[in-house]
Amino acid sequence: MAINAVELFKIAQQMEQMGIKFYEKAYEYSNQDKEKETFLKLAKMEREHLKFFTLMEKKAENSNYCTTDEVDSYIKEHFPSNIFDNDTSKKIGKELKNVKDIISYAIDREKDAVEYYLKLSRNVSDIDENSLSALRTIIKEEESHIEFLKELL
Repeated sequence: MAINAVELFKIAQQMEQMGIKFYEKAYEYSNQDKEKETFLKLAKMEREHLKFFTLMEKKAENSNYCTTDEVDSYIKEHFPSNIFDNDTSKKIGKELKNVKDIISYAIDREKDAVEYYLKLSRNVSDIDENSLSALRTIIKEEESHIEFLKELL
C-alpha cells in the first residue's frame, strides 16, 4: 500500500494540530517574554501549516481513500515516529520540567517531523507537482523552526 496525497495531508493535519497544542502549552508554562513570544510564533506557524494541509487535502482527488485504521497501521509499520502526538503537551511540567527541556524536546520533534515528511513525500502515489513543491516548502519551514528554537538554548 502506498500513501496517497489525501492521506498524506490528513496525517500532516493531525501532526500540526498536536504541534499547536504543544507550543500553546509551552507558552502557558514559560515565564520569560522571549520564550513566550517564540512559542506563540511557533504555534502560529503550525496553524498556517494546518491551513495549508487542509487546503491541499481538499484539492487532492482520490477515489481509493483508505480508512483511518489502514492509514494508521501503515504509518506505524513504515514510519515509526515520536513526533507530536496526543500525549506530547501533557509532558510539559511533568517530564519536561523547564523551558530548556521543552525547547530541546521541541527541536527533536521538529527534526522528526522533517524526516517524517520527507519519507512520506517519497511514498505518495498521486501527489501533483504543485502540492509536492508546497510540501517541500513546509519541510524547509519545519527546518527553520529547528534553527529558531536553537537560538533559545
